[in-house]
Amino acid sequence: MTIPTAHSTDSLGRFLLHMQNAPVPTQVNRAYLKEVGFKSGNDPELRHIGRLLGFLNDDDVPLDRWHRYKLEGKLVLKEAVLETYRGVFEIFQNAPERSEEELMTWFRPPIIGETRSAMERAIRTFRKLCLEAGIVSELAIKKTSGHVIKNASSTLMGVAATGPGPVIIQPPNFKDEADYVRFFSALKKVFYE
Repeated sequence: MTIPTAHSTDSLGRFLLHMQNAPVPTQVNRAYLKEVGFKSGNDPELRHIGRLLGFLNDDDVPLDRWHRYKLEGKLVLKEAVLETYRGVFEIFQNAPERSEEELMTWFRPPIIGETRSAMERAIRTFRKLCLEAGIVSELAIKKTSGHVIKNASSTLMGVAATGPGPVIIQPPNFKDEADYVRFFSALKKVFYE
């Protein structure tokens, strides 16, 4: 599984605004991005994020969702975010407001590198998209974004590497029993389906 990951959530926010305000291009290639002001070396990743959110096809041509986004704004972005991150919303109520430690339980498996910085970028991207879609307020995100992983080098997201043999998974402290049910249901899908 691949999930949206931006090196710069500022660029992502500017790109979403650009999508709404600029004429729809015929293709979003590197030349187009540079032409409209996205000149950073990491800005081409915006195309990949656009594909994952259903705004672009595999050839980086804008799809119907891009056209609808220009007209309907946050409603269309919310639809894209809820679809793209369906798994995390199934596990956590108020997912964007959860601590990084809690969110890592979902974000770790889809991220290939599994490095702390890759997971943090993925979570920042998730929160930025939720903010832009109106799923969560900036104040709610600020309350939780200060959480960091402790001892990330030895234990990531509560999964302790024990060498050959079993992997020990320690779920986060959930406040609601329904969160545990969603968490273990998601783990079952990852490991057994």
